[in-house]
Order: sequence, then C-alpha cells, then structure tokens
Amino acid sequence: MTAEPVPLSVLALDLPEPVGGWAHELAGRGAVVVEDDLGRPSVPRAVARALFTEHREEQEAAARRRAEIERRAIETDQRFRASLPAGVPAGSVPEGYTAAELLMLSDPERQEKKRQSVLEHALANPGGGLIFHPIRDEQADQ
Repeated sequence: MTAEPVPLSVLALDLPEPVGGWAHELAGRGAVVVEDDLGRPSVPRAVARALFTEHREEQEAAARRRAEIERRAIETDQRFRASLPAGVPAGSVPEGYTAAELLMLSDPERQEKKRQSVLEHALANPGGGLIFHPIRDEQADQ
C-alpha cells in the first residue's frame, strides 16, 4: 500500500505559502507535484513531512531569537534602572523643604565655583567695566 499524497491545498491550511508560490518552492526542492485520485495537485507524504519539520524548526528558531532579544532587553532595562539615582527618602527631608528643594541644594555642581553672569558682574561692579567670557579656550586651539 502506497502512502497517499498530500494535496497542496491541505499544506496551505497549516503552512504559510512561500513567496514564489508552492509550485516554485517545490520545483526548487526537486519535489515532484503529482495529482491525487481527485485530480488535486499534491506532493508525496515524505515531502510534506519535510516541509512541516522545516516549518517547526523555523518557528522554534524564531522563538529562541525572540527569547534572546527579550532577555537582552530585560538586562538592559535592569542596568538602566540600577544606574538611576535612588532619590531622597521621605523621612530625611527637613521640615519646611520639599524633596526637590533638598535635591537642588545637595547638587554637587551647585557647590562648585561658577563664573559670574553678566548681570551679577554688573551689579557687583557699579563703576562699570565689562567682562568677556570666551566661548572656547583659545590657548587650547594653538
């Protein structure tokens, strides 16, 4: 008893149709398309079995790639979240201050000496005189 061929219409129910169509895909594989007893284009069961196995392997490989991408995304997100500042605990905010005010007061850049603004300089020197702030260090260009 020979195994019945599998009609292409049945393959199309369970497998996505190849880009060039079933006839082109099967011709590229060297598979012979025959007609079943009802006259439908069909392929031998061994060819259909190979197509199903290949499709299942492709699906498993795609699932592994998605899982790897998801794992990397989770690790990246965890590293990002770990790098975020912890903030100010609610109990450590002194009376009369908000957490934002406390953060601004504890900013290390705020503690550094900054140059005077043009307005601050003008107010500090009522007798006049201008101050020039170069955009870049001219000595570094030489």
